[in-house]
Amino acid sequence: MDNHFIILISIITFGFILLVLFAVNNFTVLGSNFKNNSNTISVSATGTASSAPDELTIVLSAKVDDPSPQKAVSGLAVITNKILNSLKNFNVESIQTTSYNLYQNTYCPPECQPFQPTSSSPPSEVVLNLSLIPVNCRPCIANGTYEASEEITIKTLNLSSGGGIIDAAVNAGANNVERVSFGFSDNKSNQLSLQALNDSLLKAKQKASTIASTLNLKITGVQNVYLNNYYYPQPLVFATPTIKNSVETSIIPGNQTVTANVEVVFSTS
Repeated sequence: MDNHFIILISIITFGFILLVLFAVNNFTVLGSNFKNNSNTISVSATGTASSAPDELTIVLSAKVDDPSPQKAVSGLAVITNKILNSLKNFNVESIQTTSYNLYQNTYCPPECQPFQPTSSSPPSEVVLNLSLIPVNCRPCIANGTYEASEEITIKTLNLSSGGGIIDAAVNAGANNVERVSFGFSDNKSNQLSLQALNDSLLKAKQKASTIASTLNLKITGVQNVYLNNYYYPQPLVFATPTIKNSVETSIIPGNQTVTANVEVVFSTS
């Protein structure tokens, strides 16, 4: 009976030892897998794609001064219609009013202007000049006229017509060229964005491969990809045309660049 009991105890003890060894072995394997899965390489890269712009944006404005606000508005409408009619012969994608204002002009008499001291003005000069301003002086008063102004934005895919559009609009009554800028149409922008993204991902892959090769690691996959797109237009600004002549305005566009920045996290073993 004692021998049977001893044998039973031995079997139970041996089985317990095997169970403990199996558990320790499994724990070690699981721990090893977790450690390998946590090994990563994080790299960032910038890709670019450049091309000549395919869209031209011209922002023009016109204004009319008149003692009557109604006449200022109606006079501006006449000029605006002339500008729109002058552009009918051009291949224009869109024309829209982006700003419209009507306000009363003011006049500030020079003798009523507050003295603006500078850092080098002595205290005595500041006191003297401030004391010379009449007590009942109104620095800015209405001069009896109203100004109506309208801003028009024109977009075209025919870049060579930019100079002609500006000249035609100025001859029709436009007072100012607010801005002239070159950019990409939606289709062109999407195309270049994909090219820049592809370039940035290839550079990120090359960086990760170099790091892994140098450190004797093996890239096993991609864990995360973070993307930020940046587009940098390069506007070309012109001064207000004051002389109307027979020489067409020349506009020369420069290349535009789309930039894509990515951060890629690679898993390694």
